Amino acid sequence: MEILDPPSSTVTDSGPDGLVIHRVPGSELGFVFRLWETKKFTAEKTKPSDTIRKAWQQLNTWGARYLGQISWGGRELAPDTRTFVGSMARQWVEAKASGNGGVSIALDAADTPDTAFERSHKHFTTHTHPGALRGVVVAIDDLEDFAKDVRGYVWSAL
Repeated sequence: MEILDPPSSTVTDSGPDGLVIHRVPGSELGFVFRLWETKKFTAEKTKPSDTIRKAWQQLNTWGARYLGQISWGGRELAPDTRTFVGSMARQWVEAKASGNGGVSIALDAADTPDTAFERSHKHFTTHTHPGALRGVVVAIDDLEDFAKDVRGYVWSAL
């Protein structure tokens, strides 16, 4: 792993939820990246598949913009890394094999679907190369209580 970009410090930002860049010797550009969209599912008149679909659509619509919002100026990067990150938005738009998407969804364990990402390619149609799309389901016994606990720890540290 070359870069694991930290997630935004606020949940309401309209930017990338996660970015991972891997150095891959022998690949076309020497690196690959995956841009992540992360969602929380709360069972309010919807299904997990609706939340997953919206996340893919958001990544499909805004992915290039998200990549353009990431600030690299203050980072110490190797010259080849700097060249790669400078071209990620273009790679995304051109659906190069070096650019990949991912969706993660957090939900209550009781709401865990039997299948979750089998229709991803229907909602994110531009990236069709092998391994282009990945999904992660994070099932927590009681997501709301967990979120409150985490919020308590974060705020107590300030």
